[in-house]
Amino acid sequence: MRRYALATTLAGALTLTACSSDAEPTATPASTTATTVASEAANPSTTSERPSTTAVNTDVAEYWLREEREGYLVMIVAQDYTDQQLRNAFQEVRRLYKSSDVGGWHVQVDCGDSQKAEGGARQANGKFALDSLGAARTGLTVGGYEFEPLPNRASCSPAPIAASSIDMSNCSDYAGTPVPELEAVTSTFPSREHVKFVTTQTLEWKEDPSMVSAIFYICAPELDSDELKDFATELATALRVTPYAEAVGSMSVWNFYGKETLGKIRVDRYQDYKFDGTGDPAAVRSAWREQP
Repeated sequence: MRRYALATTLAGALTLTACSSDAEPTATPASTTATTVASEAANPSTTSERPSTTAVNTDVAEYWLREEREGYLVMIVAQDYTDQQLRNAFQEVRRLYKSSDVGGWHVQVDCGDSQKAEGGARQANGKFALDSLGAARTGLTVGGYEFEPLPNRASCSPAPIAASSIDMSNCSDYAGTPVPELEAVTSTFPSREHVKFVTTQTLEWKEDPSMVSAIFYICAPELDSDELKDFATELATALRVTPYAEAVGSMSVWNFYGKETLGKIRVDRYQDYKFDGTGDPAAVRSAWREQP
């Protein structure tokens, strides 16, 4: 993972450059320490105090930096860090901006997996003032700063749902009147943990009454949106090699867990796609449309 300082221009003159580290610090449980409040000289040096791009420092949290708007910065971290590692990263950002000697900045540290990530769990809040305007904006003295890691912050790496917590008995046993041709497709699939085929159904395809809309009902509580599309693509590929494929106008896969609808996706025109196991997975996923 790399650590970046956002490339931007401050006061129309200073350009901050990217810094990086190839080290992967070890994530450790967060501890709680007191808020840091300090003041420095009213006229801090304008000499750039950029962190070294060669030395590896595992005591500094790795982060992406985004300037949200004037006076507001967001630091994104991809894993859990100690209070001190977060504080050291904040001080690194502060040193970068201090070389401009202009403004005041509110800083939030959030979880995320890229510089553009939004809505991640908040890890810490901070602010610093570089001049009188910045002091008025932040409520600090010129040269002052505050930084406070949240004492009970959520983890950036939440534990996955334990397999033992998934009760497949919640899956429906209702079979209705399954379609033999579609049941033959599902029967070719190897058994998968936490995936159950419930039943199949066909309806008249609205675009051509001589063809059908094929529907596969499954119970797969662990599949997210992309995984459901990939699974549906496997089904569509297995269907394609059967004689019945010629009669299919559209194909849907509906995922239920108990009474909860986890996902419903459909390819509107099945015959327009090869479904032959080739092609970029992301491009193939785009064939599937979410249904309400």
